[in-house]
Order: sequence, then C-alpha cells, then structure tokens
Amino acid sequence: MQLTLRKANAVQNSINDAIHSLDLDVMIQVNEFENHQTQIAETHDLFIANLATRTALLDAMYEIRKAVQKANALANIGDMLADVARAEKEIQFNSELSNNKAQLSDEVITGKIERLKATEDRYMRDSISTTVLSKDELTHFRSNAAQGKRAKQKIQDTLLELNVKTQIEISDASVEVLTASGIL
Repeated sequence: MQLTLRKANAVQNSINDAIHSLDLDVMIQVNEFENHQTQIAETHDLFIANLATRTALLDAMYEIRKAVQKANALANIGDMLADVARAEKEIQFNSELSNNKAQLSDEVITGKIERLKATEDRYMRDSISTTVLSKDELTHFRSNAAQGKRAKQKIQDTLLELNVKTQIEISDASVEVLTASGIL
C-alpha cells in the first residue's frame, strides 16, 4: 500500500494515540469475594494481547518512519526545512530591526546636548538616546523581512506539494495491523 507523506504523518500520530490508549497495567485489585485466579489470568491475557498489539504498532510506525526519512532525503525535504528555519530567523531579525525609530538628526542631537550642558537641574538626565539606523536602513530591513516572508512561503508551498505528491510503500503486514487497529 502507498501513502503520501502527509497521510504517513497522520498515520504515525494515530499509531502513537493507539499505543497510548492500550491497557498495559500489570497490577490489579483482588478481593475475598471474587475468584482471584480468574481475574489474574484474564488481566494477564489482556496484557499479553495488548503487548503484542503495541509491538506490531511500533513495528509499523518505525517502518513508516524509515520510509518517510528515505523519501524526505530523495526529495531534499530536510534541506528545505532548514531553509524555512533560516528564513524565519532572518524575518524575525529584520522585523525587529525595522521596528526601531530612525536616528535623530545632527541638529536635534546637537540641540539636546547643548540644552543638557546649559541646565542646572540635577534631576534631569545627563544623556540622550538615539538609534544609529537611518531611515533608508530601516526601509531596507522592512524590505528584507518582506522578501524573506515571500521566500519562506515559496518554500512552504513546495514542501506542501511534495508532502501531497511523494508516496511511500508500506508492507502488507503493517497494513493488516493498522487496519485491525482502525487506523487505516
């Protein structure tokens, strides 16, 4: 049976959910009014059956995982994911820089410094603050952020297409286990 990468991801999540829902308790409560041997035997049988189901589900999940990794490598999906992560870092960096105010003009800085020198007020600040970025640099950072968003979206569109187009093959044994568990 073939699965798209997108479907394979959903199947792996369903397998994990199915494994977590299995009753693998090894402790039971017995009392004086019930047949403890029957209770222990039934609980033990359930445990063994669920243990076998868990093993079969894990086998299927890791078969799918290996097939997905091979398909990802062939389609260069790992490289694209790294490119998306890099684009996100650049977008964040450029966006943060572009949110600054432009550097004060020389006239404003000079005027504020002169006012600081002339004041006798001890409670007034003794310095002024300004960014070192020009309006053109801020525009450049905004442009870089927008360009990064477009590049990231283009890569993500390609990834989505690959996740829908790229298929993996899973064994009949895995199909049987997944069907029996209600996953397929």
